[in-house]
Amino acid sequence: MQVLDSMGKTDAKMVEMTDEERVKLHAEEPGLRVVRVVDVRPLWMRDRLRSSIASASSTAPKPEFEVIVTDSVSGKPVKNAQVIAFTNRKEAIGQQNKTNAKGVARFRLPLSVKKLDTILADAFHTYWPMHRSPVELNGLSKLEISLLPLEVAFSDCRRFFNGDGADADGSGVRVAVIDSNIEKTFISQVR
Repeated sequence: MQVLDSMGKTDAKMVEMTDEERVKLHAEEPGLRVVRVVDVRPLWMRDRLRSSIASASSTAPKPEFEVIVTDSVSGKPVKNAQVIAFTNRKEAIGQQNKTNAKGVARFRLPLSVKKLDTILADAFHTYWPMHRSPVELNGLSKLEISLLPLEVAFSDCRRFFNGDGADADGSGVRVAVIDSNIEKTFISQVR
């Protein structure tokens, strides 16, 4: 058995072990709770496609579905936002596209798709991501999603309850990020 990550000396641990090691551990520590982790991915990969559904075939009618992404304050289009149309969000199956200069992402879904689990729009660094769930496609050809701009002065729950704090707050604090990179199929990506 190998400890891969730990929240603290007496807290939850992530380990890699065989079934034989798990049985032996349960025999030694019968009150210990062991939970199997099937899929561990970094949070930034949480809403990414693992499998793409095919577009409508070239001989079939091609119903086009548009998602228009706009700035919720100015109403201007948001370009280069990633839009994912999930037919099955749990399994991360669907289609994805980026918005053009007019804030439009176009999809050609198979005629068999009547409903989407979720449509996610994410501009990554300038807006909060937004989603719509579920989306019925019966006769729907356009859907507008407005993204709220990221603002440093935004009053989130921390600022609401704790105030703004002084400029010197947090000075001398060091932060470390440890990526255990435990998923065997992990692919490093930099955005």
